[in-house]
Amino acid sequence: MSASDPAQAAFESSKQAFKDSLQDPNLFDEILMTQNIGQVYDATEKLQREMGNQGRLRHLGKIRPCLERLSGYAAVIDTFVQAKPDILALIWGPIRILLLWSSRSLQLFDAITSAVEKIGEALPEFCDIVRTFSPKETLKDALCLFYRDILDFYTILLKVSLAHYEQASKTFLSAAAIDAAKAQHSTLFVFASHVYQDSTTALSIIQSLAFQLATECKDTRSLLVEAKQRELKSNTRYASDSLKNLLKCTGPTYIIVDGLDEIDHLERRILLQALVECIEECNDLEVLISSRAEDDIAKILEKKAKIIRAHTRNSDSIQDYVEYRSRDWMDKCDLDRMFLYARIVMDNLELLSGIEEIREELQAYPKDLEEA
Repeated sequence: MSASDPAQAAFESSKQAFKDSLQDPNLFDEILMTQNIGQVYDATEKLQREMGNQGRLRHLGKIRPCLERLSGYAAVIDTFVQAKPDILALIWGPIRILLLWSSRSLQLFDAITSAVEKIGEALPEFCDIVRTFSPKETLKDALCLFYRDILDFYTILLKVSLAHYEQASKTFLSAAAIDAAKAQHSTLFVFASHVYQDSTTALSIIQSLAFQLATECKDTRSLLVEAKQRELKSNTRYASDSLKNLLKCTGPTYIIVDGLDEIDHLERRILLQALVECIEECNDLEVLISSRAEDDIAKILEKKAKIIRAHTRNSDSIQDYVEYRSRDWMDKCDLDRMFLYARIVMDNLELLSGIEEIREELQAYPKDLEEA
């Protein structure tokens, strides 16, 4: 197969797009380790042994038709496109990983297997189509369409499992930390979100912390009343100094900021500097900041804070969150639509009677599902 073959180039392009969408080279390499359907069946057999007593075998049974259809599809690709091993690995690797990841959560496992089942129902019998259209050039474009859609499907499921892991887990941990801290000392907290990034400023957060403290500690209210209200509302430096003065009048206090990375870069730098000053001047203050790893945050805090990586310590929080989000997503998502466009194209090809008709049809592909 020539390196300039358009079909091969299309498969390579889809592979690269999938890799880029993961934004995780290690995960991509792990996916490539599953080279064939046999490894997927090995994984399902292992899960069957582990889950047989938990009544989940029916979920594994649902995915078998999809695996059989994908096996036929992989065989066609291997024959007609002479695909490289890593192209075929992307058919099997994501399924194996998704099954292994989701096996600890009944709801997530049910959601994943149900999604795979729907795709199995939508995929055609590729071997039958090949027997109908033996000239390989007539099928390459359609095979590429299916490959792209299959990878898009995997991307969605992997993102259900991964996209919110870090954000969700740190928020769960922050909430737990707040509950624990409140039982001991005055606790001020902020949950930042990118949804409100335009209106979230260092000033608004400092104001919130000051008013929370005044609400909790009666002794600080007079200081807040005596403050220059116009300056407190509009001057970040004045608001920061006011917060420091309030903190100096209270006993041990915790400040917890979740989602610092969700705040605008300039605003979070101003906020961090203000919090660092508070820590340096208020002996009874401790601050917990929950955030994704960001260079600008690390640069300010590297010598002033103890960094704890939560990614290996948050399994329970991740599981709780994923169970909720996966069920909600599966209730709303129509996965069949993803494959319907490609299937309609294939069905149309099967109805044609000759190579010339097929070529004419391929020249006028519908651009989307509505046109199809």
